[in-house]
Amino acid sequence: MVFKATWTAFWLTLLGLSLVYLQVVQVRTGNRVHRTISELEAIEEKLRRLELRYNRLVSPDVLEKDLQEFYEGDEELTEA
Repeated sequence: MVFKATWTAFWLTLLGLSLVYLQVVQVRTGNRVHRTISELEAIEEKLRRLELRYNRLVSPDVLEKDLQEFYEGDEELTEA
């Protein structure tokens, strides 16, 4: 009887420790996934800002102004 109770207690303890270990692994994995998602969101935000900055640099108004300055510089060279 004592032998059977000892083995039952041993297996229940082993099962409990295994379940706790699996829970810890699940929490660690969840933290890693959350951290990775946060990093990806930060990268996406940087990319969005760079895209906005690039779009401002190549906007039609800026390009038109640059072209006018370019052609005005050519006219001054041809007049000289």
